[in-house]
Amino acid sequence: MRESRRRLSLRGAGPLALAAALACAGAGSYDAALRRGEMALAVGDAEHAEGAYREALSARPRDPGALLGLARTYMAREDHEAALEIFAGLELAAPGVFAEARADHLRALERAAAGRLERGDPAGALRLLRRLADRDPGRAGIDLRLREAMLAEGGRLLLAGRPDAAEELFLEVLEDQPDAVEAILGLAQALLERGRVDEAIRLLSDASVRHPEDARIEDLMDRAIEIRYPSQPARRSTSR
Repeated sequence: MRESRRRLSLRGAGPLALAAALACAGAGSYDAALRRGEMALAVGDAEHAEGAYREALSARPRDPGALLGLARTYMAREDHEAALEIFAGLELAAPGVFAEARADHLRALERAAAGRLERGDPAGALRLLRRLADRDPGRAGIDLRLREAMLAEGGRLLLAGRPDAAEELFLEVLEDQPDAVEAILGLAQALLERGRVDEAIRLLSDASVRHPEDARIEDLMDRAIEIRYPSQPARRSTSR
């Protein structure tokens, strides 16, 4: 009955009154949906949270609060790539909201990078980790994650026939950790593939002194020496 009376009252209302009434109805729908989304997310119900935030967005398209809730819902569902897309939009359109969600954004960057590394995309992981390091340089473990991604990407570049690009990454690792054996081996391999055999031998010779227990260094050194001083084939004896 109350709803019928409301409809009858709106029939004779002018355009401005009608628009105001619809706006109030939309605001109520938005607020209710936003509350449902927050409650669902708080208890770990990502599915219902997503539905509620999408309902809020249908009432207020591109609303920063609802978008932030949806990004957090994606993170709860381990879809950090989708969350990053929303954060990118918030950074441009709603910098204040984006600043408040800084911790969420940084965590999404970290988790998305880990996912890319697990899926065999070290280049993508490295891009995200560099962005994370730029925005939070003192983040715990960021240096280790960066080295891991650089070594993985350097190895991929070697396999792809790009020793020049791989060399740059291995050198970057060695600037921060001069005794990183994986980077030394990768750099020596890149030098060999680029024909800089003497440099590779000097690098490996120095590394063998500092890491005498690592057989991989000696194996690569043997290969480098064989390239530099190839063995002469044995002469066949001739019988008369």
